Amino acid sequence: MKTINNNIEEVRVSFDNAKLLKEKGFNVPCTHYFILNFSNFKADFVLNQFKTPIEENKNILQLCATKQPHLALAPTHQVAIDWIRINFRFDITTTQDWDYGILKGYDSIIESIDGETLIDCGTFKSSEKAKEEAINHLLTKLI
Repeated sequence: MKTINNNIEEVRVSFDNAKLLKEKGFNVPCTHYFILNFSNFKADFVLNQFKTPIEENKNILQLCATKQPHLALAPTHQVAIDWIRINFRFDITTTQDWDYGILKGYDSIIESIDGETLIDCGTFKSSEKAKEEAINHLLTKLI
């Protein structure tokens, strides 16, 4: 019987992509967030986890009087990709790049839903890095 690896962690967007998603209007409830520079709060680039129920976790601007910093939600890659596809009609896929039976890496492809735009973002060592780079490319150059 094959041994099953269930030690899998959800991969979340980076600090930079969380910030870009917030700027583009992302506000899907998430379990994790980053603190942004706000008033006397400084960004610490640390992924934090909410202690409240997920439905209460939104990208709202907290008031200074409450001593709460400005937050950027940190969704998983898949939630970010789904949000981009639904709202901006771009899809991100990753494929394995093989060369004579040797895995070279993972290609990251952006395609518009209408099929008119196809962008190869490059080859990366992991599918997670390929997705992260494609999300960043979309948020900085296409949306």
